[in-house]
Amino acid sequence: SPTFPPVAAAVAAAVVASEARDYYSSLTVPELKEELKSRGLRVSGRKAELVERLTIDDDDDEDDGGGDGGEGSEENVIASEEEEKEEKEEEEEREDVEDYATLTVAVLRDACRERGLPVSGPKAELVRRLEESDAVAEEEDDNDDDDGNDDDDDDVGAEIEAGAGEE
Repeated sequence: SPTFPPVAAAVAAAVVASEARDYYSSLTVPELKEELKSRGLRVSGRKAELVERLTIDDDDDEDDGGGDGGEGSEENVIASEEEEKEEKEEEEEREDVEDYATLTVAVLRDACRERGLPVSGPKAELVRRLEESDAVAEEEDDNDDDDGNDDDDDDVGAEIEAGAGEE
């Protein structure tokens, strides 16, 4: 294969990763899971996580010289175990608050207070606010560009709060 100067190689790798990410994003979740399974990678998570996992695996394959992916290496096994633990914790957190309708009004108000949302109104309104807050947070997670900049986090509660006062 041709040898590129370091900058050109980095640009080429970024283009390939971007194209791969676009391709994987066009697949359905079952197709992504099938591909992950064929590579011996975890198949759980949101679509964006599945796409990222495949893209990272592609990068790892290129770094290893295009071998078998090295999924059995000690480094990958440890990383996989850590990812599984993190995902399990995230799933437990989602389960804890996923069905707001089963919670008491007092617990719902506390959850709203923690997020900076209005705490007044009937139970159905509190549930709606929390679900909207979850949807906004999930959308931000899916659109996160991983630049480490959390400037827009403060706007989430304000947007939801502003929307709650319109009714």
